[in-house]
Amino acid sequence: LNAILAVSVPVLNAIYPVAIVLIVLGLLNNVFKKYAYVYPVTITFTAIISILSALPSANIVIPALNKFLGMIPPFNTNLCWILPAAIGIILGIILSVITGKTTE
Repeated sequence: LNAILAVSVPVLNAIYPVAIVLIVLGLLNNVFKKYAYVYPVTITFTAIISILSALPSANIVIPALNKFLGMIPPFNTNLCWILPAAIGIILGIILSVITGKTTE
């Protein structure tokens, strides 16, 4: 059981934020569907931060990385992916408008 948990906990810590963001974006699809870049930018930002924040649970400790992640609120509660997800939504909307990739 310990071996299974040692592998599955870091993987789940990296995957669950992306799943939550996909569910939220899906529920709000009517709001974001006209902006082509919202989904990819938001998922990319969320995935990068969630993978980096899952590294300590896999016993991969990089002090500089932990210091960087510690600056993202609220890192202490493993919710540091929320701010990058929100930034991803905003940047996705802006990028869609600038490039003209909207469905309106």
